[in-house]
Amino acid sequence: VIATAPDGLIEAVELPGEPFFVGVQWHPEWLLEHAHARALFSAFCQVAVQYQHNRDGIALHTSTCPQSGTDRYF
Repeated sequence: VIATAPDGLIEAVELPGEPFFVGVQWHPEWLLEHAHARALFSAFCQVAVQYQHNRDGIALHTSTCPQSGTDRYF
């Protein structure tokens, strides 16, 4: 558990040891004006691109990922 609401409701979880495993109890895509939501999408995109590269040998193009701290989204 990595985030809880004031009432104790679990809001986010992660699985340490995995390349990328995050679950959230909100819609980060609705909050892209907030840095934490952009960072989540950016991290997910970068890991997905790396996974595809490792699996298929496809060239890395992480520039297609949104950059944390910018207004550049999908």
